[in-house]
Amino acid sequence: MTFARTHKTKTYVLLFLLVFLGSVANTILSKGMKDVGDLDISHLSALEAGAARVLSSGTIWLGITLMLLFMVCHMLVLSWADYSFVMPFSAIAYALVPLLGYLFLGEHVSAAALRTAPPNP
Repeated sequence: MTFARTHKTKTYVLLFLLVFLGSVANTILSKGMKDVGDLDISHLSALEAGAARVLSSGTIWLGITLMLLFMVCHMLVLSWADYSFVMPFSAIAYALVPLLGYLFLGEHVSAAALRTAPPNP
């Protein structure tokens, strides 16, 4: 295998990992935060209790670990490929996250939400 072909192969493998890890990490973090429940930030003792619940959640730590792996893949792929190629490809994750939310979190995803882009701030 030539260097160029190997380089192209590893770029695509990491791009697919990037999309997968980002989508799954966000879904798992969402699950973890829903399991933890609403966080009250009205006073210090409630904030401390909420932080303790968050930091003791294995689901949240799994999501954080997957996010870190996503970031490593993102940095590596950006060192090999053009930004103008990586970012549109990684946008596939925006379609996967609602699908994963629907399939694994039981979230309602309306057709209107899938057709429209979020408003620009």
